[in-house]
Amino acid sequence: MAVLRRNTRQRQMVLTEIQSREGHFTADELYARMRSRDPHISRGTVYRNLQLLAEEGAIRRVRMPNRSDCYERNLAEHDHLLCRECGRLIDVGPLQSRVDQQVSRRSGYTEIRHSFLFSGICPDCQKKHKA
Repeated sequence: MAVLRRNTRQRQMVLTEIQSREGHFTADELYARMRSRDPHISRGTVYRNLQLLAEEGAIRRVRMPNRSDCYERNLAEHDHLLCRECGRLIDVGPLQSRVDQQVSRRSGYTEIRHSFLFSGICPDCQKKHKA
């Protein structure tokens, strides 16, 4: 049974702020931006509402190894590429659309989903190393 949650003023504020952003962002980045506009908003409110919006499928949470998770509005199937130098995260793909079906056939699992996180050095960081 689905849990119905009220659309609170704070959740609407978080969602409005997310809709004004492009690309990926951390909870702390979103909090800092919102705090500059509303000094009364708490970090807990931002974190809690990000979690709820991700659980509801309104936004996507991108789990990041050894750093803060990122969030994004892009719900289309795709993977990610992370720069190991500057931490920039970009969308790529989807690169292997059939991998879910292959894993399902081999394992017997259903409703398979994947998330690839590639890492490398972005062109800007490569230029810094050559300079």
